[in-house]
Amino acid sequence: MDNSLEKYVFRGYFDTDGSVVLTDNNGTLYPRLETKICPSPMQNQLTKILESQGFNFGAYGIGKGKIRIQMNGKGQLAKFRDEIGFKNNKHVLKAQEITRK
Repeated sequence: MDNSLEKYVFRGYFDTDGSVVLTDNNGTLYPRLETKICPSPMQNQLTKILESQGFNFGAYGIGKGKIRIQMNGKGQLAKFRDEIGFKNNKHVLKAQEITRK
């Protein structure tokens, strides 16, 4: 795939199947971006996109061949917002809400 298009591929997937959430980490609210991917070549493709774009993320097996990709913290949220971006208004509003806190 053309490297210049990678971020758009990931943004499209995340806009439809991703989540921007606040996780309670011992009383501290912590932003997390996460998405789940069913068994397919897309698992490897999307993790390689995140690696090539320099994101810190975890990819965890969640059973039946599915994986969950998660990026934790305000730094990763800001990097995602600035370098990949959101087109899904729900994600835009949630990210704005989190960064105001």
